[in-house]
Amino acid sequence: MDRAMGAIGRGPCLRVALAAGTAASAALLVALAVGDGLPAAPPAGLPDAGAATGWGLRVVRLLAQVSAVMTVGSLLVAVLRQAPGHGTRGRATLPPAALLPALPWALSWALSSATLVVLSAAHALGTPLTELGLTQLEALAGTSRAVGLEVTTLVALGVAVASTRARTLAAGRVLLVASLLGLLPAALDGHASTTTDPDMASSAVVVHVLAASLWTGGLAALLLHLRRSSADLTTVLPRFSTVALGCFGAVGLSGLLAATAQMGTAPASWATGYGAVVAAKVALLVALGVLGHRHRAVTVVAALQGRTLAFSRLAAGEVVVMAAAMGLAVALADIAPPSTSAPAGHTTGGEPGHPVPPFSWWALATAWRLDAAVLVLLGAALAAYLVGVARLARRGLVWPGTRTAAFAAGLALLLLDLCSGVATFAPAMVSVQVGQLLAALLLAPLLLAHGDPHVLWRTVREPAAPPTGPDPADQLHVPSPVTGATLVCLVLVAVYRTPLSEASLRSHWVSLPILAAATASGLVLWTAVRHCSAVRRLVSRTTWSLAAVASCLAVLAAQLGGGDRLLAATWFGELGWSWVDPGADQEVAALVMGVAAASVLAAALVHPGPSRSGPSGGVLVPGGHTRSRTRPVRSSTPTGP
Repeated sequence: MDRAMGAIGRGPCLRVALAAGTAASAALLVALAVGDGLPAAPPAGLPDAGAATGWGLRVVRLLAQVSAVMTVGSLLVAVLRQAPGHGTRGRATLPPAALLPALPWALSWALSSATLVVLSAAHALGTPLTELGLTQLEALAGTSRAVGLEVTTLVALGVAVASTRARTLAAGRVLLVASLLGLLPAALDGHASTTTDPDMASSAVVVHVLAASLWTGGLAALLLHLRRSSADLTTVLPRFSTVALGCFGAVGLSGLLAATAQMGTAPASWATGYGAVVAAKVALLVALGVLGHRHRAVTVVAALQGRTLAFSRLAAGEVVVMAAAMGLAVALADIAPPSTSAPAGHTTGGEPGHPVPPFSWWALATAWRLDAAVLVLLGAALAAYLVGVARLARRGLVWPGTRTAAFAAGLALLLLDLCSGVATFAPAMVSVQVGQLLAALLLAPLLLAHGDPHVLWRTVREPAAPPTGPDPADQLHVPSPVTGATLVCLVLVAVYRTPLSEASLRSHWVSLPILAAATASGLVLWTAVRHCSAVRRLVSRTTWSLAAVASCLAVLAAQLGGGDRLLAATWFGELGWSWVDPGADQEVAALVMGVAAASVLAAALVHPGPSRSGPSGGVLVPGGHTRSRTRPVRSSTPTGP
C-alpha cells in the first residue's frame, strides 16, 4: 500500500500542481475573454491605473483564492485525521505537527490579501502602483472592500500563527471555522449586492464558497499531505467522502440559486458572456459529480482494502478539474452579470433589501425566498437524523417512526418559517415578524423535541453491545426546564426590549442568527419539558418553568398592545408604505403574542405527569411487541405481549 501511495510522490505531485495551476490560469483567461472582463483602458480623460494593476488584481485574486482553499483543506484534513474515541471530545490531542501544513498556505493567503488592498486602492483611484502613496492608501482604508481585505489578512495571519501552537482537536476545529469565516468578506463583496434580493443572493454565494472550499481544499490536501501515509489516508478517506458528498449537494443547490439571482430566469441571460461562464461551471460540476460517483463506487472501496493507486490517480484528475472551476469563479468577479429587474408592483431599493409586494394572504403563501443557508442546514439536519436511524437499523435496533415524522415536521415548519412569504413580509410587518420568531422559538422546537434527536445521537454513539445496568433513560443528561425557560425569556427580552428588534428588521444577517438562537433555546426548553415531566420530583419545576415563559409572553404582549411606543419606529418611518399601518399591525402582533402566552400556560397546566413508560412511550420491535424504554432496543430480545 505504501508503494502504491508512492505513485503520487514528490515528482508526480508537482506535476499535478503544475497541471492544476495551468488549468486555473487558462480557465481564468478564457473566461475573461468570453465575458469581456479583460483589463482595458478607461475612456479618454479618466485616470488609468495601468494594465499592470488590472492584471495584478486578477492574478493575485486567484492566488488568494487558491491559498485560502488550501488553508481550509489542510485544516479539514488535520481535523478528520483524529480517530473517534481518541481522547475526550474536543480535548483529544492531534498528531504531532498536524496543523503545520496549513502554515505556508495561510501565510500566502495573508500576503496576497494584503497585496489586494494595495491593488484595489490603485484601481479605485486610477493611480499606477509606482505613484500610489501612503496618504492615498489611508484615504481608502475605511472603505468596505478595504476593510474586508484587511479582516481577511488578519484572520489568515492569526491562523498561521495559531497553527504552530495548537495541539488539540478543539483548537483545530476553531482554526477551521476561523479560516471559513475569513472567506466571507470576499464572498460578500461581489455582484450579489447588486441583485434585486441581495440577501438571498449573498446567502447563496456564501454557501457556495464555503462548500466549494471544503470540498476542493480537502481533496487537494489529501493528495498533498497524506500521499505518503497510507494509514492516515484510509482513516480520513471515509470521513472526507461523507463531507464531499454534502459539499457537492450544497455547491449545486447554492450555485443554482446564485445564478438565478444574478441572471434571472430568462433564457437570453445564458447567451451573455456571464451566462456562458456559468454554463461552463455547470459542466465542470457535472463532471466532478461523475468523478465523485466513481470514487464512492470503486476507488474509495479499493483504497480501504489497501489499493490506493486508483484513488490517487483519479483524485489528481479531479483536482485539475476543480482548479479550472476555481479559475472560472474568480473570473466571474470581473464580468458584468446581465441586468435583472424586480417584478412589477414590488418595492425594491435599500429599505427591506428585497422585493416586498403589498400584503395579501395569497402573497403570504406564494412570495417565497429560498435561502441557501437555511436549505443546506435543514437538509443536513434531516440527513444526519436519517443516517442515525439507518445505523441503528444495521445494529438491529428499531427507531420509532413517530419520532422521525415529528423531527421531519419540525424541519418542514422551519422551512416555511424561514423561506416562505413569512420571511418576505417579516421585515415589513411586525405582526409577521412576531409570528416568525414565535414559530422558531416554540412551535418548531416542540416538534423537533418529540423527535428525540439527542437520544438518537447518544444511542448511535454507544457500542454495538446492548446497554446493561440502569435504564438508559437515566443517562440522557437532559437540561433543566429552568435553563430552557431562562434561555427562551432571554431571547424574547433581547429582541423586543432592546434595539436588536430594529436591527433584525434591517438586516437578514442579524435576523438569521436570532432565529437560530431562538430555535436552539426552544429545543432546550421542550426537550427538558418532555423528559423531566416523566420524573416525579421535576414535575413542579417543569410547570413553573412553562408558567414563567407564559408570563414573559403575556407581559410583552401587554406592552406591544397597550404601550404608546411603536416598535422599530425609525425603521417603519423610513419605509413609509401606504398598504400597512404600523400601529394597527403592532396590535395584531400583541394579539399573536397573547395567544402564544395562553397556549404555553395551557401546556403548563395540562402536561402529563410521570409515567412508567417514560416520555417517549414504548419502542416497537419486530413482532408488534413493545418495550417501555426511552431508547430503542435490540430486535433480537422482544418482550412478551
